[in-house]
Amino acid sequence: MYLPKEDPGWDPDTIRQGHKETPSAFCERLCEVARKWTDLDPEGDSNSKLFNRLFIGQAAADMRKR
Repeated sequence: MYLPKEDPGWDPDTIRQGHKETPSAFCERLCEVARKWTDLDPEGDSNSKLFNRLFIGQAAADMRKR
């Protein structure tokens, strides 16, 4: 389980892909948030499944339907 390094003051489950945001830009934003607020390394092999699930679950609805 990964806990924030400090209280970010927001719910991480509310991060969503913007309607005009590309999937790659959204993925980069998620990586930045993970690096800033947790000990999670989004590019680490042991975290790839967790991070992929987070990315797909919070991506734009039209992407999830494809």
